[in-house]
Amino acid sequence: ANAATPRPRRRRPRRRGNRKRVARYLRLKSWQRYTETWAVLERCAAAGLFDEGAILEKAPRVVSIGGGPGYELLAYDVFREYWRDVGHADDASKAAWSFDAARLATPPPPKKTEFASLDLQPSWVEYVDLLGYE
Repeated sequence: ANAATPRPRRRRPRRRGNRKRVARYLRLKSWQRYTETWAVLERCAAAGLFDEGAILEKAPRVVSIGGGPGYELLAYDVFREYWRDVGHADDASKAAWSFDAARLATPPPPKKTEFASLDLQPSWVEYVDLLGYE
């Protein structure tokens, strides 16, 4: 090798699952992913996909591809409950509806729908499990 040519630096591989990065991601991206999914679900509901007998009303399986920590699954689960309660009600009833966040502090009840989060990053499994999904 020529002494004048600098040797290329080796890059250290990035460690996946770094706790600080994960915590930051969970704080910053959680609501973004949740609200983006909610907005899509509102459009689906407006198109009638959550009406009685429609495909999303009683979907046997819900899968999030590249699902990360499961926020899309949570958004679907909560939206379906919201739509069942006040889907065709007036705007005042929809605005008055609230999700009992305390239910997230207890182990989730068994679900009638099969939920799955498919992601290449294995460290998300812990978070998806904590939300009560697969």
